Amino acid sequence: VAFLVAKNGVIQYEQYWDGYSDSSRTNSFSMAKTITTLLVQIAIQEGYIKSWDDKVITYLPGLQGPYRDKLTLRHLTTMTAGLQWNEDYSNAFDITAKSYYATDIKKLMLEEVPVVVEPDTEYEYQSGATELLGMVLTEATGTSVSDFASENLWKPLGAMHSAKWHTDHKDGMEITYCCFNSNARDFARFGEVLTDNGKWKGMQLIDSAFIAIATQPYKATHY
Repeated sequence: VAFLVAKNGVIQYEQYWDGYSDSSRTNSFSMAKTITTLLVQIAIQEGYIKSWDDKVITYLPGLQGPYRDKLTLRHLTTMTAGLQWNEDYSNAFDITAKSYYATDIKKLMLEEVPVVVEPDTEYEYQSGATELLGMVLTEATGTSVSDFASENLWKPLGAMHSAKWHTDHKDGMEITYCCFNSNARDFARFGEVLTDNGKWKGMQLIDSAFIAIATQPYKATHY
């Protein structure tokens, strides 16, 4: 419904379809995984989290599985977490669908998504990894993912319109792997930050050293 090209902060081309406009919100789907990762990096910069090598059980002691003690935040963001999670979008009874429609996603993640493969041994794309990352962010900062994003990304980026993040219930936990809703112009701001090594209009929002690492492959050449 939207197509926009921006270069050096200037819109080069813009078009909308089906009644959408520059203020219409659409779902980012898995682009939200990058947004969640950027928020965790900011939390590290602000001192809420020590490093990407922090153990997940430090923040989520209820995590289950034989390898729960080895899982770190780095494993979550690089998709090397080894979770019991099947990334299937066609089975209405599988964990991916259950997580989309759960009314208590924290409970679902801790009870039904154990760490069953030793982390850092293999790449497997798992949306649940990013959900755990969002849960860690909430525990570390003591605030919602949405509020943290508003204060540390959305406002500093000078976003033109408000955004919305799907939650499992009213005032509940955000679905951090998929469901950040905004417009094409404001989405483009994230791209500008990444292509300018973490800067926005001369202000260093994200550590440039982190951007360099985050934009390189880890266990898979494409991720």
